[in-house]
Amino acid sequence: MSLGLGNSEYDMLNYHFYSPFALLTNRIGYDIFPAGVRSYFNPIADIPFYYLVKYFNNYPYFIAFIQGLYYGFFCFVVYLLSKLYFRSKFLCCLSVFFAGSSMLLLAMTGCSFIDIQLSALILLGFYFLVKNIHQEKNFIFSGLSMGIALGLKLAFFPYILAVLFILFILRKKIGFKNIITFLISFSIPFLLLGGSWMAYIWIKFHNPFFPCFNGVFNSEYYSTNTVYSQIYDEYKDKSAILNFLKFPIKFSKSGLWNNWMFYNLTDFKFLTACICSVLFIFFKKGFRSKFLVAFWLISYILCVVSFSYYRFFIPLLGLSGIIVLKSCSAIFQKYHKENYFKPFIIVLFVLLTVTLSFPLYPERDRASTKFLFVNDAHIESNSLVLLGSESTSFIIPFQNPKARYVNMIIPKDIKLEKTCWEPVFYVYSDYYEKRIREYAKFAPHVYFIYRASNTLVDRSLYEKCLNFYGVNIDFTKSTYIAEVPGGHIFYIVKLK
Repeated sequence: MSLGLGNSEYDMLNYHFYSPFALLTNRIGYDIFPAGVRSYFNPIADIPFYYLVKYFNNYPYFIAFIQGLYYGFFCFVVYLLSKLYFRSKFLCCLSVFFAGSSMLLLAMTGCSFIDIQLSALILLGFYFLVKNIHQEKNFIFSGLSMGIALGLKLAFFPYILAVLFILFILRKKIGFKNIITFLISFSIPFLLLGGSWMAYIWIKFHNPFFPCFNGVFNSEYYSTNTVYSQIYDEYKDKSAILNFLKFPIKFSKSGLWNNWMFYNLTDFKFLTACICSVLFIFFKKGFRSKFLVAFWLISYILCVVSFSYYRFFIPLLGLSGIIVLKSCSAIFQKYHKENYFKPFIIVLFVLLTVTLSFPLYPERDRASTKFLFVNDAHIESNSLVLLGSESTSFIIPFQNPKARYVNMIIPKDIKLEKTCWEPVFYVYSDYYEKRIREYAKFAPHVYFIYRASNTLVDRSLYEKCLNFYGVNIDFTKSTYIAEVPGGHIFYIVKLK
């Protein structure tokens, strides 16, 4: 399935390919915000993808196939969980279909996103807990699985907090020894994967979450307090209560998102799961079902409060099929209408399936001969290369490693239109603004790379920023450097 999906999603062009390259070649701190604020997200989970592209760039379908295996792993974990709640293989398969046919999940299958595999690890940790709450080894496996997920991506912390809260409530039933076992097992991979990265970033920038939460750590390398709101507030309503209530509806229909990623998206399964999870509270249920509903609702609340960002809800999508089936089953059992349960479920699933529409994100164009088309621009050593947008950093690994690549930080005195989103308009650094001016002044050669198909940015903005850094540009001297599926063409021009 992943062979037919696109490979030019923004995050891959932005940081999924560049960041592991920077880590492995010790370029972090040498290049300046080449992928914007995301330049300093933990890249360890992207290392396998980087090596795939590095050694198999001429085999794009092979790369898509390998990346698609994560989707299969996710569905397998959902099936394991379903077997704990249903004796019927038919219901287990329906549960997997319910989760696996989510349009948001399908949109990322075969791409560079790490959310599918990490969500599978969160669900695998949940599986070990509900499988047998009294076996110590299950707490070990659960802690290891969830520790790996959170260590590689801190955005999954709502699910860890939900588990810790439930374990604390059940401390008399499961015993403090098992809770301590979970915490130790969780801490080891978390510290190895996440802690090591935070220590590395602390040494580089004096902020373990750089550039996030800079209001707390006050790193001189970044000028604003936080990038949290700049990245995620566009997904939230001004009213917290309104955001909490509207989110399942916004999640179901793209027209309410006001975001370019969600063109033509329609998927009502998550909204159905939200309704069923609330209804399920009022029915008698066993320990596993109580654990499931508590985990689902607490995680949902924490995710909405913290991010409200669609990719971080994938673990809940994985449990949605179980929630819907268990809730509907409880309703029919209460009114002694068990014979109508399967026909109703079939009709419901058919309706939810026929109302699906597939998003255009990422672009549905798969390159047939190469994964990435990038030319070597023969940039001279010690050159300064200015990047016109965040989505150009994927070009860097193919160029001269002895050049310095910096994102063109927008000076504060240049006013931006609200529609300007794609360049590094989240980056504000007085420190690096001064350094870039110095580099541009003394570098023997200066280049500028930009995306020709970028309709979000007027060329006059590029000219203003380049003039601020002491260089002028003649766009007629631009030469082709890269192209990705979807019609995105990148050019390079020598400024000095």
